[in-house]
Amino acid sequence: MSTRGIDIDGTFAPYGRLPDAKSPARELPAGPFIAINGSGNYHHETTWLYEGFLAANPDEQFCFVQIDAHPDKDDTFRWKIDCYNFVGRIMENDRTHRVVLLGMNPENLDFVERGRVLIENAYYYRCEYFEKLHQWVVPPRRDIVETFWKVMPHTVDVARGNISVDTVTEVRLAPPGDAKKPEVLRDGPRPALEVTWKDVAGFSPTMLPDLDVYLTIDLDVAKDAIVTDWRFKPTDDDWMPWGLGDNQGRMPYDDMLALIRRIGRHRRIRGADFCGMTEGLDQLPDGAYESSLIATLDVYDALCDAIASAGAEGSLTP
Repeated sequence: MSTRGIDIDGTFAPYGRLPDAKSPARELPAGPFIAINGSGNYHHETTWLYEGFLAANPDEQFCFVQIDAHPDKDDTFRWKIDCYNFVGRIMENDRTHRVVLLGMNPENLDFVERGRVLIENAYYYRCEYFEKLHQWVVPPRRDIVETFWKVMPHTVDVARGNISVDTVTEVRLAPPGDAKKPEVLRDGPRPALEVTWKDVAGFSPTMLPDLDVYLTIDLDVAKDAIVTDWRFKPTDDDWMPWGLGDNQGRMPYDDMLALIRRIGRHRRIRGADFCGMTEGLDQLPDGAYESSLIATLDVYDALCDAIASAGAEGSLTP
């Protein structure tokens, strides 16, 4: 079978576990390149692609940009790498000047639906969190806040100076799990920050540092066209045989493609990868199957256009 002239037989055969960072470094070009990485269940393999890319480009700093419905920066289990936390490792790297997350669904920040997201210790990331991380979300929900404990005295000013931060509120809250401790061991209220983030509609590539970019994309950021493994709510009339609901992302598909091209016009993209198509591709009905394949080719085309632009418009307003 082929779609738009592309023979897909064998294209999605599994490659297997990636080797350590040193091995792909010998195989990766210094750039530019595009890697297609299958299901979003393996987005953390971007870590080794990125570290191999850094090894092929010694002594340079880069801006790491991720277009995704999820932040992938959980701080709970930082001693391992998985799809929930790999952005933390990338943020720790001294050669990552900035991490920029675009298109997150705010409801994915609140994955347990409690209205409050807990970042118990941002300094687990071994960097100045609000200097290094910028993130823009997709509307409509903006009532979910991230709460940060163990903040340094200067953190409030740094957070307020972050151009992607919408609101910063100083509060005093009991730390997580405090109420479950014996009273003699409770810490009681302590200083914390409540932070909300701006909408991606207000983002411009001119806000990125004047550095070359490594760009990674999870196709679940788009709310249509692509069938992914990450879903938002179960439904009874889904394409998928195991009864999963619509994609978790809320960014319009055409907006995603336009954003990729806009970044390429204003910053030089030296490396890129994308993932997010369902592992169950062969189980999709014909319409969903073809739609997902065409969408994958659309994203590849957009990345080719973005890389070919090579930051031609510099820092001009888009």
